[in-house]
Amino acid sequence: MAEPPHGGALLLRGPAGSAISVATDGMLRQVERCAALSEAATAALAQLIAARALGVPGPVAAAAERAEQGLRRVRGLADELVVSVAAAAQAYERVELAAERRQRASAALLAGVLGSVARAGLALSLLALLANPGLLATAVMMLVAGRQPPRQEGGGVLDWLTGHPEVITSPEFVRLVGLVVTSGDDAVLGLLGVPPGLSLLLGDDALGLTGLGFGASSAIAAGAALGVMRETGVEVHRLGERLGGSAPAGSAERLARVPEGEAQLLLERYSAPGRPDRWIVYVGPTYDFAITGDQPFDMTSNLHAVAGGSPASLRALELALADAGASAGDELQLVGFSQGGVIAARAAESGAWNVVGLESHGAPVGVVDIPEGVRGLTVRHSDDLVPATGGPEGADSLVHVERRAFLPGEPMPPVPAPAHQREAYLVTARMIDQAESAQLRAEVERLDRFGADYLAAGGSLTSYEYRAERTAGVSGAVDPTG
Repeated sequence: MAEPPHGGALLLRGPAGSAISVATDGMLRQVERCAALSEAATAALAQLIAARALGVPGPVAAAAERAEQGLRRVRGLADELVVSVAAAAQAYERVELAAERRQRASAALLAGVLGSVARAGLALSLLALLANPGLLATAVMMLVAGRQPPRQEGGGVLDWLTGHPEVITSPEFVRLVGLVVTSGDDAVLGLLGVPPGLSLLLGDDALGLTGLGFGASSAIAAGAALGVMRETGVEVHRLGERLGGSAPAGSAERLARVPEGEAQLLLERYSAPGRPDRWIVYVGPTYDFAITGDQPFDMTSNLHAVAGGSPASLRALELALADAGASAGDELQLVGFSQGGVIAARAAESGAWNVVGLESHGAPVGVVDIPEGVRGLTVRHSDDLVPATGGPEGADSLVHVERRAFLPGEPMPPVPAPAHQREAYLVTARMIDQAESAQLRAEVERLDRFGADYLAAGGSLTSYEYRAERTAGVSGAVDPTG
């Protein structure tokens, strides 16, 4: 018998407007079974009533009446359970959202007060580090994003965290990170002299004039004044081209195809007779933790992606698509891990490409407005602090999957952030592929069919790998129309 995976169950939040907003995969499966039972009871009732209308002997009629009562009772209980679970899920979401809003408001007010105090000259440099979401996100993601930096002998913070991974691997710590990140704009406004109460009205939960992007932009401006965090030009180099292969089957296989190493981008071109090409694009995680250098999948791109700017890694993706021959009308399905996930989401948000599918793992996509109609999955661990640097996820057409990667007391691998590692997300992806609920199965199958349908129709698959490099100057986005 296979050993069960570590961690918790899959928690799902369906697309905006779905009947059941938040529920575990197992709960949804039970609801679906009850709904099917209700439909079966209704069909049996209709047949029984029709038979009784034809006239039956007395004893048979009495038995039929008892059967009808039983079927009505079964249908009523099944319907009641479906309604109760839906109401409980919606109530849970309302309570959670209300609690999060209160916590964010309190954190924002405190950050605004601290900003005002710092404006008076107290602990200015420390506040700028702790309260600015851009700097915090940079520090956090330098520690855990994608790859681990080389360790130094003799101790240090990284070595200590490697020996004590449980310190930052908990939903409570992740929520604290999220509160600090989302209140960074209030600290900046406080530094600028804006009263704390007024900063609340300008933030994400009110007018939306400030927020994560505002704080990250402040960090970029501060860095630019010091000669760092400036975006540059970018170019891509095709490393290889291969004809043939199969379409990915399942979430785990898609995540496994995300490149990490010499190549940062993998493009799969699906061509079928008489149809426009389709593309599955895999975007890799952070490759270099520097804020200066020749690698666009770095911390500068992370920060510009959170700020809603034009990160070099996003422009590298666009250049690779143009080089491989993608056009504006071709349908794209984007898959990314960590930085790759937020870059994929930004590409979908831009509207420059015909993105119809998106799958992100461990990515801070909450800061991105996913266009309505883009289908797919976002996958995050409740004990992974990297997705929290993007704030809470919004309402869109995606199915949001959350899971705790490590329950209290479970052994963790000796790395600083176990819940963010690809291996942990592969465990979750395999659980997604084995999900019981129809809602999650349907979304996985939708993503599977994107490439498989073309190959089944006699199409072909060509794969391209790319490596990106920064260049002097600043390059603009690619126009897919020409």
